[in-house]
Amino acid sequence: KIHGMSEKGYRLVIDREHFKVTTSTVPQINPPEISISELMGKNFCWAIASDIHAGSRYSQPTSLNKFVKFAYEEYGVRHVMVPGDVTDGVYVYRGHLDELIPQCRPQSRDRSWTTAQASAELADIYLPKMDDLKYFAIGGNHDRSIITNSGMDPIRMLTDRRPDIHYGGYEVWSVRLTEKTYIRLVHPTGGPAYARSYQAQKAIESLAFEALRTAMEENVAPMVSILILAHFHLTNHTPEPPMHGLLAGCFQGMTPYLKAKRLTPHIAGIIIENRFDNQGRPSLFSHTPVYFNEIEDDWKNWPTPSAAEINLAPDSFDVIVTGISEPKSN
Repeated sequence: KIHGMSEKGYRLVIDREHFKVTTSTVPQINPPEISISELMGKNFCWAIASDIHAGSRYSQPTSLNKFVKFAYEEYGVRHVMVPGDVTDGVYVYRGHLDELIPQCRPQSRDRSWTTAQASAELADIYLPKMDDLKYFAIGGNHDRSIITNSGMDPIRMLTDRRPDIHYGGYEVWSVRLTEKTYIRLVHPTGGPAYARSYQAQKAIESLAFEALRTAMEENVAPMVSILILAHFHLTNHTPEPPMHGLLAGCFQGMTPYLKAKRLTPHIAGIIIENRFDNQGRPSLFSHTPVYFNEIEDDWKNWPTPSAAEINLAPDSFDVIVTGISEPKSN
């Protein structure tokens, strides 16, 4: 039964003879850093496709697919970073259920596991499969809401069925490029600052201090990071050589929530081109944002999970998630 629960996507904490379903938003283990390739002295193109929000009525899967295929065919991209909010989640804020497509809208809070299954299925449909193409994905606050309400992890459910998608846990993940450079995926919280570059500047300052402290402790040269911030649905490049900060854009259109906040999303993916010197440090950095116009009701242009795929029969594991408070009004 425990094996079956794990396969279905529940987050389990097992300690000897005891186990529990956790709604903790903190990953239980730190995922291993993934070495992408031997890059010193080479050009390397990779891409960013963030905040897909599968399950939202405003998700833009057509633009997502156009972007990934364009990056793959025109730039030779084989590695795509996905820094969170792969799914739109459930009960994220008051009125959020009205923004979900019918297949992802649970009948009640204790049936949020149906949202987990349907959202993972949709994300699988939306992210294109191509030869040698790999995704590196973390969860964001919308994905995390499914864990909070059901105990099921939609990102792990997706990566379990897709060997081309690497699981990086939640909130923060570092993907090593060379011995001297890594990509830091971050899905923060809160709203955008007045100056679009502010979050990236402050995060780069923090990373620079972290790199210096680590270098002093280990008596090595500091690591160089390329910082990607998701969540804000905006694009921006903040160069602080040798470090770089980027706002990742999104593949979700104008939602009622964004309209109420007077925020306009940048529907876009970003293509990054790097060249590394013989020490593995970036000697060239260029970014190309690719923008798209919103397609109304684009989710209707794509297959949606059937009742059989969502498995609408009652959950045989009888999991009860407790201690959930009502979402605050936003």
